[in-house]
Amino acid sequence: MVTKKDARDFSLEREISRLLVEWYTVNQRPLPWRRTGDPYKVWASEIILQQTRVDQGTAYYLRFVERFPNLAALAEADIDDVLREWQGLGYYSRARNFHKAARHIQTELQGVLPAKYSDWIKLPGVGSYTAAAISSIAWGERQAVVDGNVIRLLSRLYDYDQAVGGSLAQTFFKEKAQQLVETQDPGTINQAMMEFGSLRCKPVNPLCEDCVLGQLCVSRARGSQNERPVKQAKRKPGSETWRYAVVYDQNGAVFVRRRPAKGIWGGLYEFPLLDEWPLSNAIEAEPIRLEHRLSHLKLELEFRFFELEPHLEYRLGAPFRLIDREEREMLGFPRPFLSVFELLDRRLGAL
Repeated sequence: MVTKKDARDFSLEREISRLLVEWYTVNQRPLPWRRTGDPYKVWASEIILQQTRVDQGTAYYLRFVERFPNLAALAEADIDDVLREWQGLGYYSRARNFHKAARHIQTELQGVLPAKYSDWIKLPGVGSYTAAAISSIAWGERQAVVDGNVIRLLSRLYDYDQAVGGSLAQTFFKEKAQQLVETQDPGTINQAMMEFGSLRCKPVNPLCEDCVLGQLCVSRARGSQNERPVKQAKRKPGSETWRYAVVYDQNGAVFVRRRPAKGIWGGLYEFPLLDEWPLSNAIEAEPIRLEHRLSHLKLELEFRFFELEPHLEYRLGAPFRLIDREEREMLGFPRPFLSVFELLDRRLGAL
C-alpha cells in the first residue's frame, strides 16, 4: 500500500532523477565503454574500475578489450596472459575472478551472458554493485547502483548524518537509489548518479555553485556539505617488511617463483624471499629499498642483488624458475618489481 508520504517522496525522487539525467545528457564524459552496448565490455569496464580511478582504468580497459575482445577470447586465454594485461592495476583477485567467471559462462552457460541481476551476482568476483551496474546498463533491469559517488551524493541530498559503513546506512542508500531508478531509464540514471558524484558532488569542495540539485539539497540548505558523508573511523594500516633475493646472470635471466592464488599479489610472480634462497655462491651487489602501499598494508620491500658466477650451472626445482628477458615479458609481476627489472637492465647495460 502506497501512503501519502510515499507518494510525496516519490515525486521528489522523480524531480531529482529528471534533473540528474538532463545534466548527464549534456555533461557526461565520452568514456569508451559508454559507446558500446556490448554486455561483455560493460562487464570488463566495471571490473577494471573497481578500486581504480577512471583516468587510470581507461587505458587498461582499452588494452584489455583489444587483447580479449569478447567472452570467448577471455575464457580461452591462459591466466598468465590475463594477469600480464592486468599488471600494475593491483587487486589481482579481480582479474582471476573475471577469468574464472568467463570460463564458467563459456562452458556452463554455452557462452550466453546473463541478463538478470540474480544470475550475475552468482558469478565469481561479481558483487551487488557490479551485478546492478551490468544488468541495468546492458539489459535495462531496474537495479540501483550504490558506489562511493552515489553514497556521497545521496548523503548530501538528504543530509544523512549517520556513519555510512553500517547496515542501516547501506539500506538507506539502496532504498533511495532504487527510488531514483524506478523513475528513469535505469542504466542512464545509474550512470548519471555516479557521474554527478564524481564530477560535481566531489569528496572535497563540492561544486555547489549553480548546482542543478541545489534547491533540493538539504545539506546545502544547512551548510553541512563538507561534513557529509559521515565516515567510519579507519584503522591504521599495518606494516610489514619483505626481503627478496634478486638472483640473476650476465644475460639478465632471473630466478622467480609464483605466489599463491589467494592473498596479496595472488597468482603473480616474484623473486625468491631472501631467507628461502638456498644458494650462497653468488656475488652480492648493493640492495635497494622501495615502499609500496596497499589499502590495508604498507610494505617495506628490500631487494638484494646476487649475480650468478659465470660458467657455473644452477639447477633448482619447484617453486623456483630461471626465466630470461623474453619470458619475463610474458609473465605478470607486481608493480614494484617492474622498477627492479628496469634497474637490473640498466646495471647490465640493456637499456
